[in-house]
Amino acid sequence: MNAVRSSFVTAVAWIWIAMSGLSAFVALIQTLFAGVLLPGPYFEHAMAQASTSADPQVQFATSLFHWFPWITGLMFLSSAISLVASIGLLHRRNWARLLFIAMLLLTILSQVAGLVVQQKIFAMLPAVPQEEGAPPIAMFIHVLRIASILLTLAFAAVFGWIIKRLVSPAIAAEFAR
Repeated sequence: MNAVRSSFVTAVAWIWIAMSGLSAFVALIQTLFAGVLLPGPYFEHAMAQASTSADPQVQFATSLFHWFPWITGLMFLSSAISLVASIGLLHRRNWARLLFIAMLLLTILSQVAGLVVQQKIFAMLPAVPQEEGAPPIAMFIHVLRIASILLTLAFAAVFGWIIKRLVSPAIAAEFAR
């Protein structure tokens, strides 16, 4: 193995070990709670009643509750894979570098898809009548929409930069055996 070890790879690996480890722990707890708290006759009855609503927001929320255990399970699996890739990245394993790059690409794609869904949800919000002296809700929602777009673009740029660095010849040489 090449003796040169960049501080960039080490720093990225340790940052992602911490983030993905914490994320895996939180997702595991959420998955366990979803498995314990959501199933049952009362929950199923409430979901059956809500699913008959013609309101698209209620239908969307109902579908989220039905999919919640799967969503949290997928989040746990994704976090666990990121943790494994991060540890492998720290140990300069090429399979881990490639897996890490793939996970970053998937994260960028999921962030963009999530932004599209989020913008559709914001668009579905009903116009709230403005009470005298109340803060401007419409402006607040508009600022949230813009902030979401900027944050998604910022993460995509940072992750793209990390990917660019990880595929560079100098960094790739660290992973050659």
